[in-house]
Amino acid sequence: MDTEHKVYISLKETEEGLMLDTDLYEYLPEQQLPVHSTASLGMAFEPEEYFENPDGSEIIFNRDYFDNDRLLTCIAGPFANASSVKKTLF
Repeated sequence: MDTEHKVYISLKETEEGLMLDTDLYEYLPEQQLPVHSTASLGMAFEPEEYFENPDGSEIIFNRDYFDNDRLLTCIAGPFANASSVKKTLF
């Protein structure tokens, strides 16, 4: 837990669309993280069902918000790397 740094996060509206404005990725370390999937997530508590696609096939979370590959070394969260934060969200 980092108690030394105060992280900010907000949405910024630009001519291209909405962008994330944050310094989080200055402090969030890149590390080896497992690729999560239906098998690693197990069963959801309330519906007692597995996390899977509507057709019953396995979900593999190996792509980030912008459809980038999540390589062996990545950061936690919706983006595979810190440079993705500079892209327009929508």
